[in-house]
Amino acid sequence: RWRTNDTLIGADIKNEPHGTQNETERAKWDGSTDKDNFKHFAETAAKKILAINPNWLIFVEGIEIYPKEGVSWDSKGLTDYHNMWWGGNLRGVRDFPIDLGAHQDQLVYSPHDYGPLVHLQPWFKGDWDRSTLERDVWDPNWLYLHKENISPLLIGEWGGFMDGGDNE
Repeated sequence: RWRTNDTLIGADIKNEPHGTQNETERAKWDGSTDKDNFKHFAETAAKKILAINPNWLIFVEGIEIYPKEGVSWDSKGLTDYHNMWWGGNLRGVRDFPIDLGAHQDQLVYSPHDYGPLVHLQPWFKGDWDRSTLERDVWDPNWLYLHKENISPLLIGEWGGFMDGGDNE
C-alpha cells in the first residue's frame, strides 16, 4: 500500500511489546525462534517489509522485562528481571542484537520513556535527577546503544506533564 509513498520513511515493527514473567503471553528477547521471542519476530517482520520497500528504516522497540545475569526466561521470580516501561527495555540487544543482514544500517532502536507523573516507576522514588536516571535507567536499558555507537536511537514515545516540578 505505501511502497511508493515517499513521505513515509519506515516502519515501527510493534508498539510496546510487553509482558512479565508471570504472564503466559509476553515478549522475551533471546536467540531462540520461540513464538514469544520479540527479537525473532522483529527480524522476520523487518525482512518482509524490506523485501517490499528496501529503502525504509526499521524501528524496533524494547520489551518490558529482561532476565538478570544467570537467570533463565523460565524463572517466575519477581526480582529475577530488570523491569522497564513497555517498549523501553533494550538490554537484550547487547547479548542478542537484531540482524538485518545487508540492511543493518537501516535499523533504529526506538525505546519509550516517560516522566514520574505518567507512572511512578521505582526509579522515581526518593532522590533522583538526570544523572541518576542516566546512570541507573537509561544507560543500562537503551542509552548504551548510542554511547557505544551500536545503533541509532529514536525515542519513539516520551513525555510528562509540564507541572513546574519533577516532570520538567
